[in-house]
Amino acid sequence: MDRNERRRIEKLISEGRSIAARLAKIYAEASGLKFDDLHTFAIEALVLSARKYDATKDVKFTTFAYRRIKGCIVNSFRKSSPVPHRIQNFYWRGLSIRKRFPKLLHEEFLQKLELTNEQWKNCWLAMKYYYFGFHRRTQSLYMDECQKQKRSLAIPELWQLMECFGFDKDMNHRKAGRKYQEVAPEIRTKVIELRQVKGWGYTRIQKHLNIKRWEAEKVLREEGFIK
Repeated sequence: MDRNERRRIEKLISEGRSIAARLAKIYAEASGLKFDDLHTFAIEALVLSARKYDATKDVKFTTFAYRRIKGCIVNSFRKSSPVPHRIQNFYWRGLSIRKRFPKLLHEEFLQKLELTNEQWKNCWLAMKYYYFGFHRRTQSLYMDECQKQKRSLAIPELWQLMECFGFDKDMNHRKAGRKYQEVAPEIRTKVIELRQVKGWGYTRIQKHLNIKRWEAEKVLREEGFIK
């Protein structure tokens, strides 16, 4: 890296420091996580953004860096969260649908998500109390409210919320995510046909059909072609 390139990157980093600090502060207050940890992720994303930024494109560096920093912080949430990715994806997809169709009826909303009302409720509870960390900050307020209404404190355990989606208490999240991912019947038929007729492995089948690798691998494992 020459001197001019280094100066350019340092200048871009200095421009984006305020964005990194602001986003880290916003997500730290919302999640209950430490500001220093999120600020570290934000600075790493800022440095990467400065190196990959192309000034010839009609995009401001602040806009380019904002998206990357935000994405990096959200990814850190997903990796450190005890909530399985499957439930997280349902939650974020639900918020996206609500944002796009604000006047959508609740029944139509559940149809788009392909969830029952109980599953969506448990998904929301899992994210609220175990993803964003609100239970740590609001537990005392919640207990006060319960005492006023003469109710007992009833924040469900995470595994109880996950049971609604078919997760087992003793199953780790990665295995559970693989187990409950479904492969479309038409994809399954094509994968089996290519394996039986041409003898291809899942990597070649995945590239040929332009599908995800786990789909081809799962079908071949379930049919006994690979162990």
